[in-house]
Amino acid sequence: MKNEKINMISAFIICILFFTSSLCALTHKSVASGNWSTASTWNAPAVPACGDSIVIQAGHTISVTNQQNYSGCGTPLKIIVYGELRFFNGSKLSLPCNSYVLVLLGGKVQADVGLSNSNYIQICNNVEWNSNSILNGLACLPASLPICASVLPVEIVGFKAELCNEDNICFNWLTATETNSNYFEVERATDDFNFRVIYAANSKAPAGNSYYTISYSGIDKKPLNGINYYRLKQVDNDHHSNYSKVISVHLALEQGLKFLVFPNPNSGEFTVQITGLKNDENITVFLRDTDGSIVYKAMHHVTADDSLLKVSSPFKLNHGSYFCSFIIDNTEYVVRIIVDNR
Repeated sequence: MKNEKINMISAFIICILFFTSSLCALTHKSVASGNWSTASTWNAPAVPACGDSIVIQAGHTISVTNQQNYSGCGTPLKIIVYGELRFFNGSKLSLPCNSYVLVLLGGKVQADVGLSNSNYIQICNNVEWNSNSILNGLACLPASLPICASVLPVEIVGFKAELCNEDNICFNWLTATETNSNYFEVERATDDFNFRVIYAANSKAPAGNSYYTISYSGIDKKPLNGINYYRLKQVDNDHHSNYSKVISVHLALEQGLKFLVFPNPNSGEFTVQITGLKNDENITVFLRDTDGSIVYKAMHHVTADDSLLKVSSPFKLNHGSYFCSFIIDNTEYVVRIIVDNR
């Protein structure tokens, strides 16, 4: 069931990545070097059409030898270049609005003769590239398109943590695309914010490059009692690194009960997982600000088999720390919540 959900999420993300509407359009991958207009160049086999996604694979050169005008299409085209897209004899590629060309590391767009602007790529009636220059990856047309900014170099879709295997914290993340990626590290800190590496994973993308969704997961087998702060570090082949947003997990170990709050930080809406309950319980939940004022109060019924409860403030909370109290059998358990509305 878990793998089915991941596959469904992966398919959904890929559809979003390629700007599809209700269904993913046809994807044309090059099977060898050849002419854009030749059906046997592509795996379909068919010449690319409106709304299609085009992938020029590494080691392949796709030649544009006549005018390719898709500007009248009602749906965009998406072109990802791992190999080479080469223009000949003043040929042009005209694409409709919301189309894009993504040139990954090792990819190239160029013309066959010198510096001449007779060859160009046009998107939404704007010339985004002409043959006065060679376009080497990493590059994106148009440069201002939001999706292009997000996929370079690695687009991480969520970094989450949850209680698992009794006292462990399981974390996972997805990448929608990876470019020149080498490895990932999960770092943990306490309130001193002195982060230390607790888990590492090599990139699963072939040669560090992918345009499809890849899932990763790991386990913190020795989480600390109290607040555990986690962040994800991504390192590319050039030793450049990027960090995810810091998330925190408050693991409260009280009389055999464990409380896990996620996400944390949050916007005032979060889920609490309680383990160690022996019976079904009616639990009173209070959310207080640092001045002690109650900003939320509710009664929740949870079962020993499914001890999840959701907290949602009826109004927007200010950025800062809050204290969430759980009253169980006249005993109060408190965890700290961080609200980030910035």
